[in-house]
Amino acid sequence: MARQATLVLYSCFKFIELILQIFWTGLMCASGLWLVDKIREQTIVLDEDRTLMYMVGVSLVLVIYQLFYNTLLINLRFNVKMKCVTAGLCVFDCVNFAFCYCCLKKVCKNNNWIFVLLKWVLQIGVMAFTYTLVKGKQDRWEEEFEVGTLVRGTTRFDMYLIVYMAQVPFFQVLRIPFFLCASFFTCCCDFWDKPLADNFEMEQMIWNYEFVEYELGLLHNFEHHPVGRAEYTFNRELAFVRQETNRLREAEIAAQAPGDQ
Repeated sequence: MARQATLVLYSCFKFIELILQIFWTGLMCASGLWLVDKIREQTIVLDEDRTLMYMVGVSLVLVIYQLFYNTLLINLRFNVKMKCVTAGLCVFDCVNFAFCYCCLKKVCKNNNWIFVLLKWVLQIGVMAFTYTLVKGKQDRWEEEFEVGTLVRGTTRFDMYLIVYMAQVPFFQVLRIPFFLCASFFTCCCDFWDKPLADNFEMEQMIWNYEFVEYELGLLHNFEHHPVGRAEYTFNRELAFVRQETNRLREAEIAAQAPGDQ
């Protein structure tokens, strides 16, 4: 039987994985755009350079899409919509429309191992080809620098590609020492012995692949939910009702207290 602590640790690991993916995606985008700008500054742009610029663009598009279709990130954006439908229309629905979520979610999400395998074969093929082009550009820069016709240019985009291609096995292997270290430093804590409730449903976890569909069923797909100013007014009135309810409950408790003594 699964334990509460196991799910908490797994959730922490998924958040760490997402943070690292966001950081590495930003690093690759910055490095790739710098490389493209460096090539465009050249007086003469060779056919190999044009091919390199195209492949860098394709690689960055794949990297950005891979980040966008991260299950935890999708669920976090949907969680914003659960808290505020108006904000969710911008953070969840509009962004989904921009990335063709309704058409590509079955292919790009990581809940089908066949699509996952095909997706990573495609990505590795594109990035491996881009890597060879970047290394070739690096060699030409070195030759031109030695001749004295060009100021030294350098990029780490090739290294970033290698690390990115290795992220899946890296995170899979990293789970083992992560859980071992967490178990070692918390071995004296009693939360390891707390089982999950009998009616606990795994779909309600924020990192679960079925989180969005599960919550949509409970929320009736946000049907007849107020949006914009109407939602603000509704939430304000709801907060007032809750405040008044709590005040009346406290008053009843205070009135009953003398008689109980």
